[in-house]
Amino acid sequence: MIDKLLIKKVGGDSPNYENKIFRTKLGSWTAMVGIFCNVLLTITKLGIGYISGSISIIADAMNNLTDSASSIVSVIGIKLSGRASDREHPHGHGRWEYLATLFISCVILFVGINILVNSIKGIFNPNHIIFNYLSLILLILSILVKLWMYFFYKSIAIKINSTPLKAASVDSLSDVLVTSIVVASYISSLFTKFPTDAIGGLLVSIFILKNSVDLINETISSLLGDEANEDLKEKILSEFNNYSEIIDTHDLNVHYYGPTRIYATIDAMVSPETSIIRLHKVFTEIEHLIHHKYDVFLNIHMDVAIESSAERKLKVLLDQYCNAHNEILSYHDEAVVKTEHGTFVVLHLDVDGNIIKNNDDEEKVISTLKCYLNNTLEVDGKSFSEQNIDNQYNIFIDKVYKD
Repeated sequence: MIDKLLIKKVGGDSPNYENKIFRTKLGSWTAMVGIFCNVLLTITKLGIGYISGSISIIADAMNNLTDSASSIVSVIGIKLSGRASDREHPHGHGRWEYLATLFISCVILFVGINILVNSIKGIFNPNHIIFNYLSLILLILSILVKLWMYFFYKSIAIKINSTPLKAASVDSLSDVLVTSIVVASYISSLFTKFPTDAIGGLLVSIFILKNSVDLINETISSLLGDEANEDLKEKILSEFNNYSEIIDTHDLNVHYYGPTRIYATIDAMVSPETSIIRLHKVFTEIEHLIHHKYDVFLNIHMDVAIESSAERKLKVLLDQYCNAHNEILSYHDEAVVKTEHGTFVVLHLDVDGNIIKNNDDEEKVISTLKCYLNNTLEVDGKSFSEQNIDNQYNIFIDKVYKD
């Protein structure tokens, strides 16, 4: 209910979730709601924790305090990521969201370690817990608040594709389980002298640590460069099928500079009979179409389907070589280029990424293929080994994963 009211307040009756200004405002307001709720929960649980002497309740309060700090960082991250591109950052500032999420995850990790240490101490030196029913009711209400916050964050995060808000939704759901454990420990203190409160705090810390490590790994993966969404890649490739001028496409690479800043490059094979003016029109049309439909900045590289006699020989040799080597799946962009500095062979190899795993493996594939072509490929009546040309190869490795 509140999410719908908030969306209407920020974007009116017809919100545009792709609009960067609307996205920034909605994300900021959502985080502000989270800050208010978490501060309220922190104050309530700290009061209960200190009155009752419960380690697990105080730990839960500190967990909510980090949530408040995380929400503040989310606001900062969303605002910074919404800034326009500038001279120093031509691709915008969208990756600030990833950095904000990484900071949130590290804070949660620190809190989890702190709770873990205090809980272990509490197992060997248990506190006396003072129980009262008002505190129990407030703790149960806090579970309901966190459950609502999970659905609230998730709803907005999906609409605007915000990684900090997705992280906040996951954290809110974990808090539901965390506080449930705390409540169970608090109630059990009525019936036993066993250190259930400290054990509850220990379970809370383990859960917090797992979530923080998962978020850190996910965010680092985004910063390093995730594999593009397969659905998006299929949609981009399907647009080329509507143009008869394009024979084939390959090497589609998608790069994310934040959730809303996406760049892509692709090679398109065309017939040499098609006029350059027509091809320019087709490429421009496709690029604008894909930007309009998928908000992706696409750059198309043109390959011309024409072969020299040397390139035909190269293709025959590569077919034979690839058939004999399972680690090489296919090749493309093969060419024999003559310049004033000599003759060069250029090609891309698609290799099995499950077999070719590191730089040494890649170098071995390239060096072995070079030796093979040196002795078998002839250009102008001489093999490469006879011509003694330095730097005569530009071989690029593209990893493909079958699973």
